[in-house]
Amino acid sequence: MIKILVLSLLSIALVGATSLPRVAFKKTLLPSKTSPRSYRYVNGQGVGIVPQNNSQDVYYYGEITIGTPPQPFVVLFDSGSANLFVPSIDCDSANYPCSQHHKYNASASSTYKDLNTPYNMADWATGYLAQDVVNVGGIDIKYQVFAQATQMGSSFDSDIYDGLLGMAFVPIAVDNIVPPFINMIDQNLLEEPIFSVWMDRNAEASNG
Repeated sequence: MIKILVLSLLSIALVGATSLPRVAFKKTLLPSKTSPRSYRYVNGQGVGIVPQNNSQDVYYYGEITIGTPPQPFVVLFDSGSANLFVPSIDCDSANYPCSQHHKYNASASSTYKDLNTPYNMADWATGYLAQDVVNVGGIDIKYQVFAQATQMGSSFDSDIYDGLLGMAFVPIAVDNIVPPFINMIDQNLLEEPIFSVWMDRNAEASNG
């Protein structure tokens, strides 16, 4: 079976044991016209569709997990950046965005590795690098380096998503960290080094 990575805005249930695993992207209905999109990941078991939402007709976000056992996070899937970061449990409580989002608890993950390296992504987030298992659309990415943020930018004050997952390439990644999608390719989790984007024309649908 061809393995392809898929992120989708559609919320599609699993159909049968041999079906592709799907994690659907959901959207937040807005008064203005929306243009939801989705990234679809397909692994050997099927298509993973991450529930993704549309925010202000600009941002599209969905759920991933980090760690063992998995800790869920809602992240912005961003084709214009290449890093993954989420708030840390050590995120400063005086930092308003930190108090509003899910936080990564390193001590609760048996696969966590402390890299003891500071991280700074301009106005987005500062913190420290870590390594752990990251699951996107049913695909486990081992040894994924990401940032656990101890300070979050003010842009997260009113955002629904907890962090950011960059879909771009290594040359634009902060500290040259290998992005999740590239790690999927390097770890032979995908037969084809591609992901697809699906756009739903129905602005009124609760999913897609």
